[in-house]
Amino acid sequence: MQPLEEHLSALWEAGHRKRDEEIGENRAALVRRVRAELNAIVSSVRISLSHEQSEMEEQCKRLLSMADKLTTDVDAWYAKASSSIDALDEEQKGLQKLVRQVEDRVAAKSDELKKQQEQRVQDVRAAFVQRFKDVEAEL
Repeated sequence: MQPLEEHLSALWEAGHRKRDEEIGENRAALVRRVRAELNAIVSSVRISLSHEQSEMEEQCKRLLSMADKLTTDVDAWYAKASSSIDALDEEQKGLQKLVRQVEDRVAAKSDELKKQQEQRVQDVRAAFVQRFKDVEAEL
């Protein structure tokens, strides 16, 4: 019964690692993309600063503030996703425990049924031998 549990655990761990990698990669890609776009915007804005420098500087600050907020929000989302994964891990451990308990009960019931079957076979043999002796005695 252990191979099933080990197999389930291995599959769960592989899925967990893959999810963590994908979440990390997606988070990093999103932050890189946002930073690249913001850098392009900031660069473009700086070029046109000669016309409306003070207004543009304010917009640059606002954009950078938005980027920082987005990064903070992405980090918060990542923390929530990690928390959810941890909760799923706990649920999976509970299910593994339940599977082990069911496996143990099934094994115990199987042993009990085998013993009952062996006892019945012995009882039938004994009854058959006794009946055979009774019939033999009558003849």
